[in-house]
Amino acid sequence: MTKSILSILLLFILGLQQGTTPKVIHTTELNTLITPLDKKVHVINFWATWCRPCIEELPDFEAIHQELDKKAKVSLISLDPASKAESHVGPFLKKKEITADSYLLDEVDFDAWIPIVDSSWSGALPATLIIFPSGKKVFHEGKYSKEELEGIILKGKH
Repeated sequence: MTKSILSILLLFILGLQQGTTPKVIHTTELNTLITPLDKKVHVINFWATWCRPCIEELPDFEAIHQELDKKAKVSLISLDPASKAESHVGPFLKKKEITADSYLLDEVDFDAWIPIVDSSWSGALPATLIIFPSGKKVFHEGKYSKEELEGIILKGKH
């Protein structure tokens, strides 16, 4: 009986921790994310917990992650302070039931890394970079709907 209770408690604790805290990355890892080597369409969304339009579009990115996982890879990159990864961003993602790969970019010199993503990016959020297997890139500053994302991913419309 005691072993059963301990096993259930351990599974519960592991379940709480699994997939909740975004991986903290720096420019080197960002470069790797934006230069994929596989044959999927990569959808990289830059967002923050304090950005209302970002929060509004997160369910659409999660839906794309769930429904088009064989064709597209969704990566969510939070621009919240790195000190908030475990205490704020992780619980936020868990509450919103986000399972897409999540990262937190720990770089304060925005002028150094924003041009790496796209030279036209003003730094406003939300922002999304879509990279096709051919190497073609589509950058968008502002919200995307699920339908818009599907159109771009499935038909190459932008």
